[in-house]
Amino acid sequence: MNMKKVNNHLIELAVIVFGILLALAADAAWDHNQDRQEEREIIEALSIEFQRDAEELEEDQSIRVMVLKSFELLSKQPSEFSISQKKEAFKRLFSGRFYAPNHAVLDDVLNTARIGLIGSDKLRQLIMTFEHERETQIILENNARNNSATLMREYLATQIDLLTLFSENNFENSFPELSNEEADTLIEKDQFRSLLFLAWRRVEVIYEHGNVLLDIVYRIQQELEANI
Repeated sequence: MNMKKVNNHLIELAVIVFGILLALAADAAWDHNQDRQEEREIIEALSIEFQRDAEELEEDQSIRVMVLKSFELLSKQPSEFSISQKKEAFKRLFSGRFYAPNHAVLDDVLNTARIGLIGSDKLRQLIMTFEHERETQIILENNARNNSATLMREYLATQIDLLTLFSENNFENSFPELSNEEADTLIEKDQFRSLLFLAWRRVEVIYEHGNVLLDIVYRIQQELEANI
């Protein structure tokens, strides 16, 4: 009689343990499916962001190519350019779009540590590399803009009336409309051409790093497509 009770208790215990294990397995499967679903949503959203990023970078790089060609030719053969072309090159010292990618999803994924939901080690590594290079690109552009503006302000202060030039916070919009004679005289001066060369070198550095960043974006796009 006692053996029968013991056997019954063992059977009941086995049923309970089996039920618990089954429930745990079901919960684990549910969590896994939820994580995979969230991973797919993240990857799809990142694909859209990096597509926009690639397009913006490609446009930025094409603009930099034109600026570099203008700077280089103007510094070497200024006599071959018209006054209007010289004035345009002059304005380009203070122009150019800053790299400002819209990566709301990526920033959220990084800030909430949800990058761990991405199963691909390669993709996670590429994203972290992109994050580093993105910050580098922004720093390079900020430094180049600030240094160029500082050097040019000091020089322009001795050449033209800067009251109009700095009448607004936006340097580009408050840029004075120089006469042909003023632009021609200014740009032909050796000191200005030296500053022009420095600006050209800064743009070149930004352009070179932009190619590095764009290559990483292309690689991320490929890896995102492979993991959707």
